Amino acid sequence: MHNKFSTKALLTAFLFSSALLTTQSITQAAQAENENLRHTSPIINVDSQPVHAMLFKNGYGLVSVQADLKTVKDQIQGNPATPITFQTDLFPNATQGSFWLSWSKDISLSDVKSTYASFIDNQIAAEIPELIRASKGKTIRAKIAQSQDESVWVTAEVLEVPEQYQPIPEPRPLILPPPRYSNMAYLKIDGKISAVNMYQIQQVELVDADSIPTVAHTQNKPALQFTTHLTENAPVATVQATYLANGISWNPSYVVDITDMTDSNKEGRISAKAVVVNDLIDMTNVSAELIAGYPHIQYQDASSAMSLKPLREILNQIRATGEGGRMMKQSAFANQRYRGAMMEMAADMPMSTMPGTAVKGEAVEDLYFYKLDNINLKKGERGYFPLFAGDIPASSIYTWDIPDYVDQYNNYRMPNPDMKQTVWHSLDLTNTTDQPWTTASAITMKDGRILGQDTINYTPVKGEARLKITQALSITAEAKEVEISRQRQAKQVDRRVYDIVTIEGTLELTNYKSDAAKLELTKLVSGNVETATDKPETTKLPTGIGRVNSQTQLKWTVDLKPGADNKMTIKYKYAYLTNGQNVKGNMNIQSMQMRRK
Repeated sequence: MHNKFSTKALLTAFLFSSALLTTQSITQAAQAENENLRHTSPIINVDSQPVHAMLFKNGYGLVSVQADLKTVKDQIQGNPATPITFQTDLFPNATQGSFWLSWSKDISLSDVKSTYASFIDNQIAAEIPELIRASKGKTIRAKIAQSQDESVWVTAEVLEVPEQYQPIPEPRPLILPPPRYSNMAYLKIDGKISAVNMYQIQQVELVDADSIPTVAHTQNKPALQFTTHLTENAPVATVQATYLANGISWNPSYVVDITDMTDSNKEGRISAKAVVVNDLIDMTNVSAELIAGYPHIQYQDASSAMSLKPLREILNQIRATGEGGRMMKQSAFANQRYRGAMMEMAADMPMSTMPGTAVKGEAVEDLYFYKLDNINLKKGERGYFPLFAGDIPASSIYTWDIPDYVDQYNNYRMPNPDMKQTVWHSLDLTNTTDQPWTTASAITMKDGRILGQDTINYTPVKGEARLKITQALSITAEAKEVEISRQRQAKQVDRRVYDIVTIEGTLELTNYKSDAAKLELTKLVSGNVETATDKPETTKLPTGIGRVNSQTQLKWTVDLKPGADNKMTIKYKYAYLTNGQNVKGNMNIQSMQMRRK
């Protein structure tokens, strides 16, 4: 009896003690040569399907696949107490320590192992040599070429298509490669056995066939095998494998619409979506959780010990990743580049396409899980999933950040005076949604037009985020600093001698916009701030190792009126290391001068 399964099916019956289930999968010669295919119990291929996936943003996912052993009960004949060995080819390259098996309480597993096994796919014969092999033992009519210009029709019984001899490679593999067949067929024609070259057969008519013949295609793949007992009384018999693997990810992004935002209505609308990138496994009606956060996965770059990779390779991977550990980095720029799909939004696209009700989620410790139901994605496909949308507090802010011109070596490095200062137009956003915002790219829109794109960093519920829109061309900024005095060798620290330099700086802003603008100006200063106009907010920063000068951050919040100029001044002193001078050097110079006298 021939057992037919779909191309995705992973189960084929072999031999039972009381009932013989034959298949065209593996030839008698391959069975005889491969001792590893001999089992005292039957081997049945079982179909496994993913049921749940938890996706990180860096290309890794924790996937659960399940096999229902009761679906093959029709193949189990004879004594139900007979141990049955199942195997599945669903064994992706799991990471070290992440592959786990669980099973229902009605069964127990034994002899669990990963190995190589043959999987058979019965397909319609696609060429004449395959058709001849599939017609073994049957009568056919064949058109055989006698010469270049002459052919003859004969009625023949197909006796045999012999296999070609293949030497067994050393070291002997777990399973031998599929057999190769000769180009010659033995046909019985007019009572005589004839050896006919396959390529002489030009056309074939099937005399006693009632269906199109199929031929078995054998593939050797990694497989997971286990043995168990199935009883009629067991209502559930399932085995589930859970593993962390590379090849599946999710890519978030946002749109912030400020069409309705005004001075009196400080609100915008945020919409979030996820693009699921699946290069791992076919998924049908799979529940998924999209993880926001930074889990620590130490061995993500090392293969599971259950994989069939060489031991030396596995040990080298473990050594390479075991010492310092790995953090699943989910920086916005790296993840947006990773197979991300950029949102394309036409000017007339309504924002109502986003879900009115947010996707359900749950916070667990330091991570957040967005939940999706019924994902249907084949391997290689990408899925688009809206997450949430809602109105949030939003206000416009302009920012000018001026760096410290004194470096860590106490050298003053004023930038090129011709270099234009950058003022950014940004948005201050407050997360009043029910879910945290994971780090992702965000497009700012107004009246259906794109204003810019930047990154929203991770923002918890009730937290605040700042989103850059674009450079503000209508607000000019200019920073100048000049040295107004210097005290030579005024300070000594650890045998080093420093000059005390007094710097005076001027910060100028001009608003060419037709309306007022709120601007936040920050300046980082090394040394001691003596004076600063308009009473900025000051924050003393920790002094780095080896730095003589402390650091202070000055912050002004300025309301720029249209067409008005604004000027702030600061004065500070910092210690400058005099090149080549220290206490020991000065003493040597003095002693040399004394000797000369």
